[in-house]
Amino acid sequence: YGWALLIGGTLNILAMFQFMRALQSSDLSLAIPFVSVTPLFLLITSPFLVGDMPTTQDIVGIFCIVGGAYVLHIQSIHHGLLAPLFAIFRESGPRRMLSVAFIYSLTSNFDKIGVQNSSPLFWSLSISSVMTVGFLFLLRFLPAQKIAPPHPTTLGILLLVGLFQTIGLLVHNTALSLGPVPSVIAVKRSSILFAVMWGLIFLREKYVGERLVGAVLMMIGVVALGFEQTD
Repeated sequence: YGWALLIGGTLNILAMFQFMRALQSSDLSLAIPFVSVTPLFLLITSPFLVGDMPTTQDIVGIFCIVGGAYVLHIQSIHHGLLAPLFAIFRESGPRRMLSVAFIYSLTSNFDKIGVQNSSPLFWSLSISSVMTVGFLFLLRFLPAQKIAPPHPTTLGILLLVGLFQTIGLLVHNTALSLGPVPSVIAVKRSSILFAVMWGLIFLREKYVGERLVGAVLMMIGVVALGFEQTD
């Protein structure tokens, strides 16, 4: 339990930094869908960490996820058929979000180990405490000019985000105590569709059609991988 808490907390801190940097450098509707790659990484990490073995029907889900990622960058196809795939690694936002997806494939397994050896509520409190201490420790090494206090107008938004994060973490860990890791994460990743829609509606981001189609394809792949894990 202790080693899962320490490693999981450290990885979650790293994932949070990468997640925020990805959103800072890219459109919401372009970066968020790449978190859906987590179930793909789980096919590799889960058998080793918690014994959730994949089936032989993974190929459909994998192709859908890759195809969706391709469609997200389809506007660069005039540079060549493979240009949309190369764009994934060329652009900072998607590249960082891929690293987040890989880290989440590890932390989700540690979360399951944690809830199996305690409870969803206790593990949620424990992992949040480790992350808080870790962030406070890191703040000591950041230049003062990089630490900006929240503006009064955004303080309410931060509190609301914190509330939703708390609820989401508790529900996430409760779900992990009830089912296989890949299946739980597959359902969780349905959030990418909402994230894409919010980016297009509220932030007025471009390439509406391509990004919606790409996100839907990736979601189909996620669901395929998740259902395969429960066969």
